[in-house]
Amino acid sequence: LTAATQGRALLAMRYGGVVPGAATTAPAQHVSSVAAVEYFISEIGAALKRRGTEPSALRRVRERIQAREANAAQGTLTPLEACLVSEIELINTAHTDPEVRGLRLSSTRGGDESRRLPVATAGEVHRTEAEGGGEAVATVQQVPLIAFNDLSSAVGKSRLLCEGLWGRAFLSAYNCANDGERLRMAEGLGKGAGLALLAVPMVEAFTFTQAQFQRILSNYLGLEGAISVPHTHHCGGGVTRVLTQGTANHLQVCPVLGRNSAPHDAVRDALSHLVVQNGVTDAAVVETRLTAADGGTFDADVVFFDPSSRARVILEVSIVTIGSDTSLGRGARAGLDGVNAQLRAREDEKRNHSVVRRLLNEAGNNTIFTPIVMSACGAMGPSMVAFLKEVYGRAKEADKFLMSRQPALKHSWNTMVASSFWDMRLSIACAATDAEYQNRIILHDNTLNLPVVAQQPHPDPNYAPHTAARRVAGA
Repeated sequence: LTAATQGRALLAMRYGGVVPGAATTAPAQHVSSVAAVEYFISEIGAALKRRGTEPSALRRVRERIQAREANAAQGTLTPLEACLVSEIELINTAHTDPEVRGLRLSSTRGGDESRRLPVATAGEVHRTEAEGGGEAVATVQQVPLIAFNDLSSAVGKSRLLCEGLWGRAFLSAYNCANDGERLRMAEGLGKGAGLALLAVPMVEAFTFTQAQFQRILSNYLGLEGAISVPHTHHCGGGVTRVLTQGTANHLQVCPVLGRNSAPHDAVRDALSHLVVQNGVTDAAVVETRLTAADGGTFDADVVFFDPSSRARVILEVSIVTIGSDTSLGRGARAGLDGVNAQLRAREDEKRNHSVVRRLLNEAGNNTIFTPIVMSACGAMGPSMVAFLKEVYGRAKEADKFLMSRQPALKHSWNTMVASSFWDMRLSIACAATDAEYQNRIILHDNTLNLPVVAQQPHPDPNYAPHTAARRVAGA
């Protein structure tokens, strides 16, 4: 593992990591814990003081907390207080770091929260005229996230205190990564990416084998260690090629054994259930042929009619493999937005399909076309994110947002609401199916690469030696 991959693997999922990190968020957890204890002491002490029963020891502790700012100015802090000062400064500096803010804006994992403007001091949001440009430019001055003399403001905000620390750790790994590793890290910022790594194997839809999990993890981190190179690969059409370290990523896009279509079909089928179970429509069909007025045809993935608007809704699924040579070439130099740019480009490609455009431009047309684009690791494109947000809103209106209101579906403790369930269901459908078929390709290669020391069976499965002998005798 490279240093960048190691750093990423120790990050929590919030910023595209793999396992919950401890050292990364330790300062925030310490400050949050101390804040909770001191808040309790202050509240109980104030209550006892009003009744005249406050113990002297508790009063001295409260007075010490209240005199922190003066003690800091005099340089008479205890070792614990000095540690808190250092950690608070670290948290506040990370929170106001513009690079961390840019990272949050690039991430769709946190939903709308990740794209909110930072908190600004009252009266410090103003607009200035850009020199020579004539355009108003908004400037925002961020306030510290937490103050040493007011730790109670941090109570219950452990996750918020961790944000900047996670962001800095992510950027530290990102800045020392190569182009391919950076693209994988950018993929992890997308909503839905890596949700298979958070799955609880209690429900069939969220269950996969150890081999599938290993391949999901390898794909997510961009590891090629599942095969030893050089590797003889038996590709489609009887073509045999030798894969090296630089070409082993072909296994992620090879179409043999159905790998090209299986993840697409898994997402397509999950979508057809999604719209029905969440009350968007009463019925949906997959793979239906639509005909434009000029006779052009288009095989749509999922089609249903929306009862509220009476519009025909078309969902077109597409899977983008970030590890392919094409994706690496396009996105490696695009920074944190490299993967989102590729997903948007695929959405535009689907919208610009000639028959789709004719269908949408027909007179009196009442059709809504939505491209559902995902990366192979489950990251969702902008149109898909917007579509799911609308679906979950409709589920709330139909009183189906709680999974207990969708009795036909089995859910687990971490998928109690529709948004958690279906985000994970779609992500796993894509990532796990892709992993399964990649494993099949590798096993297929390994089998055909075994040394052969005897004659193999006749290529015709209907062939039988005894019938062949009678045909020879009859002749």
